[in-house]
Amino acid sequence: MLISQRGEVSIEFISLVGLMLSIFVFMIVVIGLKNNDITDSMIYSDSQRIADAIASEINTASRIEGYYREFEIPEKIAGMENYTVNYSTEFRFVQVNWGINNQMSNIVTNNVSGTINPGTNRIRNERGMIIIES
Repeated sequence: MLISQRGEVSIEFISLVGLMLSIFVFMIVVIGLKNNDITDSMIYSDSQRIADAIASEINTASRIEGYYREFEIPEKIAGMENYTVNYSTEFRFVQVNWGINNQMSNIVTNNVSGTINPGTNRIRNERGMIIIES
């Protein structure tokens, strides 16, 4: 009788440990998925902030003849993601690209030339033409 109770307690203990381990693994998976969602949200919002900042620089320069300014954009989106910056003079937007994703912001002029890269950039208005140099 005593041996039977020990065996039953051992089986109950192992079952309880297995259940707790299953709950723990489930919680880790849920937390990991939420963490990915938070990271993606940070990257999207930071890329939109970068696109808006670049568009703001271009829009400001387009209004002031002789305008010159140096501005910086981060080396990586949210400190973790490499990116490139493009603009379209035809459709008047700035686009921040990373992986297969992108964020855009509108600009008010189509008189833009030059390249925009992460780091320090110089922007100037020469007779209505916005020139950007990295």
